[in-house]
Amino acid sequence: MGKITAIIGPNGSGKTTLLNVINGYYKPEGGKIFFVDKLITGLKPYQISRIGIGRTFQVPKIFKDMTVKENMLAAISEKTDSINAREKKAKELLKFVELTHLGEEYAKNLSGGQQRLLEFSRILMIDPKLILFDEITAGVNPEMISKILDFIKVLNKREITFLMVEHNMAVVMSLCDRIIVLDAGELIADGPPNEIQEDEMVIEAYLGARK
Repeated sequence: MGKITAIIGPNGSGKTTLLNVINGYYKPEGGKIFFVDKLITGLKPYQISRIGIGRTFQVPKIFKDMTVKENMLAAISEKTDSINAREKKAKELLKFVELTHLGEEYAKNLSGGQQRLLEFSRILMIDPKLILFDEITAGVNPEMISKILDFIKVLNKREITFLMVEHNMAVVMSLCDRIIVLDAGELIADGPPNEIQEDEMVIEAYLGARK
């Protein structure tokens, strides 16, 4: 089963930059990136998306002047499903994230939490093997956070892997199998939650400052 991994660290430590490198928005200055034994270094973001890596952003990137349904159908996967198959899939996913009633609503009229759910569900249209989250709970009320976490748990049981940049430590500690800690672009810790929260370097660089 896929794992749920968090990347944490002070502001400016390189968390979002790391996601941007994996996602193809930035080119690494050195090294290579592999995904399921395939070299993906240098591929464009749309190419990386088509091989099964989805991505959300700190500010949801949706088509605000399109309806929720149109946003879903705009997702492009490697598969060549018929329009009927894609519409059926979109309908099923909107039901999964409880946005069916908003299918014909313009995306710009959704609440912040609903826009995050739309961006999340649109990723699922490409049948991702890995989803990159950048502050998926930011600006979202507790009830919506709980809902998002439930969706993540269900999808993780279906063997979807998650790599998430997250500042909500309650979410990180309760949800994640593994935590990677960055500070000034350097890896300072990597391990399960119980080890990370006791790591002196992590407490000094990040956790201690958040108490």
